[in-house]
Amino acid sequence: MVFQSYALWPHMNVFDNIAYPLRNLGTSKADITDKVQKALERMGLAKQVRAFPGQLSGGQQQRVALARALVSENPIILFDEPLSNLDAKVRARLRIELADLQQSLGFASIYVTHDQAEALALADRIAVMEVGRIAQIGTPEDIYDRPASRYVADFIGSANEVKGKVKDLSATQCTVETALGLFTGPRLAGVDAQGQNVAVMFRPEHCSIDELDGTSPNGITNSLSVEIAHQVFQGAIVEYVMQSASVRFIVSRNGTKRLTSGQQCHVAIPHYKTMIFPLPLDHSGA
Repeated sequence: MVFQSYALWPHMNVFDNIAYPLRNLGTSKADITDKVQKALERMGLAKQVRAFPGQLSGGQQQRVALARALVSENPIILFDEPLSNLDAKVRARLRIELADLQQSLGFASIYVTHDQAEALALADRIAVMEVGRIAQIGTPEDIYDRPASRYVADFIGSANEVKGKVKDLSATQCTVETALGLFTGPRLAGVDAQGQNVAVMFRPEHCSIDELDGTSPNGITNSLSVEIAHQVFQGAIVEYVMQSASVRFIVSRNGTKRLTSGQQCHVAIPHYKTMIFPLPLDHSGA
């Protein structure tokens, strides 16, 4: 197991921390030296072999904890939010290293995390938990592109949401009336009546703005006339906060071509990227 808090013995140096499970297994001294040395080299810790945990950075401590979990060559490892105590750049770097280790060594793992980027980057399959129950199990692509519920769509990645009522239904699609206008999308489970309260959801990166992207591949889009309220520059991408009447939503695009705040523009959301989920019934009597 790899713990969130590293759980290294403070009175043991790096070598002894990594060797701890091997000694408990009764491994010979020669084998311990050989296996720990390989683990040190694999994790880039050879120069810290005699250092104590208090002398290491957070990233180095987590590498020691990972080496300790791997050194006894168990076929399965449990990760309890192992990167959550690290800063963003170290976390991103270790995430790549961990993925490489899993592929090269071939161990199976159960990885518990609140970080969606970690889950999408590392997992072969993801189980999204909601109030102690499994809301959906699937590949990262399934979970992100085909969420089973409003909760999953909102929890994994970023999603805009506009509430509305079902106007028309067919066997395969649904049209919803909202404050932004009409949206049409695939009919999902639980959407089954005209007048039903639903949530229309779409991801910021699936929207096109004016001449930036053109139309969706199949030519079927939900079209909106909006104004750019303001923009947030994030380096590789720009997030545009769009406003129409009292409704705001976000469109994200690469920063190669910039639009200006206050500009009127046209936003299109592909039909097949529009998600329509039922809203829970209101039992308040209001």
